[in-house]
Amino acid sequence: MNDMQKSNDMENFLYNIAWLRQNKGVSKKDMAKILKISVSTLNKIEEGICPPKLSANVIWRIYLKFGIRPDEQFSKRLGK
Repeated sequence: MNDMQKSNDMENFLYNIAWLRQNKGVSKKDMAKILKISVSTLNKIEEGICPPKLSANVIWRIYLKFGIRPDEQFSKRLGK
């Protein structure tokens, strides 16, 4: 996997978190609780910025709450 693919995968992941929250009608506060991150971290994610210490547990929590497989969280943009 080259750097461009890695970048696209991360962009998809960040986009998908924002899309899921908005599409499911979840508030930022509630989404932050679901993912066990702060609202300020969620704000960065929704701005397309990956926080340097984002836990891999976020991927698992998205799967448990929304049923989105980890590979799908990175490989495509949901809703498109």
